[in-house]
Amino acid sequence: MRPRLPLGLVILLLAFCFGLGLLSALLARSAEGDEPPPSSLPAPREEQVNFLIVGVDEIASPRPALTALWVASFEPPGRDLFLTGIPIDASAPALDGGSLAGAFAWSSEAGPSAEFLAAVASLAPLELDVVISLDRQGFAAVVDYIGGIELNGARLDGAQVVAVLELLEEDPSASVASQRRVLESMAARAEALGDSPDITPLISLIPDHARLSMPLNQVVSLTAPLLPLDASALHFDLFIGREASVAD
Repeated sequence: MRPRLPLGLVILLLAFCFGLGLLSALLARSAEGDEPPPSSLPAPREEQVNFLIVGVDEIASPRPALTALWVASFEPPGRDLFLTGIPIDASAPALDGGSLAGAFAWSSEAGPSAEFLAAVASLAPLELDVVISLDRQGFAAVVDYIGGIELNGARLDGAQVVAVLELLEEDPSASVASQRRVLESMAARAEALGDSPDITPLISLIPDHARLSMPLNQVVSLTAPLLPLDASALHFDLFIGREASVAD
């Protein structure tokens, strides 16, 4: 029997993929002048479920580099999912002026370090339930899994979107702003996958290109209240605050 998962988990994985910043260069110019103003992360709420979505360049590397950071939150029994992008060059109170990217550390056993997660928590005071990590090759696989992405009349496959990853690598603020636009487009396409798509190709990404901080069945249980997921129930935002620097 082919393994199947609720669409809620698929959306979270897709959201993570866009956290990698792929395709952001293609959208940067079109986003100028019409990007909605960013806002702060939502305040913590009782019973809120929070995912941290961490993008890295290569999970198999001894020292992966941080490429993206998104927080996904929802409050059962509600089915609205809120995703907030954080520029990787943002600082945090726990870092004394250092950036999240500079503080990032990884181990093959535990994934993102406890010190890095504490720095994120000092900036975004949410109690995390799950940390999802994915690298660039994993992202390419997910793009191919959904049949590619159409942007401005052009369809791109996973290899093509990976090819543009580095174009905005030196400008995290512009990158995360464009990621939001890509997420909105991809979420609408992912909805067509149905309520229980076959995600055998996604499961095969674990552990070489994807990592979950808890067993897969527990992640499924956490996302169950999101079903049936409606693209209109997905809300995308960007983090901005005293410790973050987001381009105008």
